[in-house]
Amino acid sequence: MPFYQPGHLAERGRIAFVVLCVVLSVSFLLIGLFDDLKPSPPRGELVPATVQVVVPDGLGTPYYVSVRAVTSQGTVNCSMGKSQFPDGVLPPLKAQIKIDWTPDYCDSYVPAEQLPRWFFFLVSGVAGTLLGGYLLRPRTRSR
Repeated sequence: MPFYQPGHLAERGRIAFVVLCVVLSVSFLLIGLFDDLKPSPPRGELVPATVQVVVPDGLGTPYYVSVRAVTSQGTVNCSMGKSQFPDGVLPPLKAQIKIDWTPDYCDSYVPAEQLPRWFFFLVSGVAGTLLGGYLLRPRTRSR
């Protein structure tokens, strides 16, 4: 009996699909149950800062801001562009913001949003439903 008989690859595809659905449903169920789902911590020191200067581009549109913050190493000034703020919107002059400061970089601090717990249960349920539908589908008769 040869190793590559008719339908050999189709059978491997079925097995791979079943294994994938089982792994997805179990892993997403476990993540949904046991993951702490906390926001990401800052990379450096989280400090309050005051916007000192709003610098426009050639067309007068605000392009970047210069902020002043008091850190563990003293008072520092740093510049941040539009891409470092959520939705590319710069804060107004004299605004108080929180920044994530390291000695060689500063960034606006917006905690990364985690996927909600219901998402993991939803994906687990969809994978389980696909697997159940696949395993319980009516078989075709072939001669």
